[in-house]
Amino acid sequence: MAVVMESVSRRPKYTKFEIASMIQNQLRDSGLSLVQFAEQFELSSDTLKSLIEGTRSLTPRMYKCISYILNISVEELLSYEEDDLSGLSFRSTSKDGDSINDVFEKANELFDEMIMLRKYSVR
Repeated sequence: MAVVMESVSRRPKYTKFEIASMIQNQLRDSGLSLVQFAEQFELSSDTLKSLIEGTRSLTPRMYKCISYILNISVEELLSYEEDDLSGLSFRSTSKDGDSINDVFEKANELFDEMIMLRKYSVR
């Protein structure tokens, strides 16, 4: 799992919701109805609707479809961006007297829990 206080922070370039927004923009720009747009990419309208709503699990097959719809390679969709955090100072303390490192450790635990809950959630 990702660690918040590494000197380089990696994060996905596109979240599921950014992808959903990009598909929605593509649909709007096409001037087609949802059904027509889905047929153009050989998807069911329910599948397309769930992609646009951001509720669809993104499987390898879905990434291939999204790649085709957005004209972005699967590799690009799955790529990461790196933020350089080396210029940040972790010497200060919070209002409660916790060191920033302790705060980041707690944040990492919370993020790990959120990720695991998201992975195991059932809709």
